Amino acid sequence: MLKLWAALVFVTVAMHSTTLVWSPVFWIDEVQILDFGRSLVFEPDTTWSISWLPEERPAATYGYLGPALQEGVYRMSGFQAWAPRLASVLGGAAAATALLLWLWARGVGAY
Repeated sequence: MLKLWAALVFVTVAMHSTTLVWSPVFWIDEVQILDFGRSLVFEPDTTWSISWLPEERPAATYGYLGPALQEGVYRMSGFQAWAPRLASVLGGAAAATALLLWLWARGVGAY
């Protein structure tokens, strides 16, 4: 059963990977995710943001650690749009695998 799961994850990631560079623009949710990560970790004293709070500061809380990882991947890739998209796909595959393993550990049937 684990081999079937690994094959399904591989096919899914491979299919998504072929489309990561087709969209040349950044969608607003991608921009906002990266902005949360930028203003939390990489530029905490920034004077600009697309996510601004009424207290006249960027929206940045520690609940946004995931976007900080996305921003880190974006910076390590040389600011390429495909990098945080690929990180999201791989993160989704890892989360689905963790959930499946947890369900199996709890005795839930495979099918």
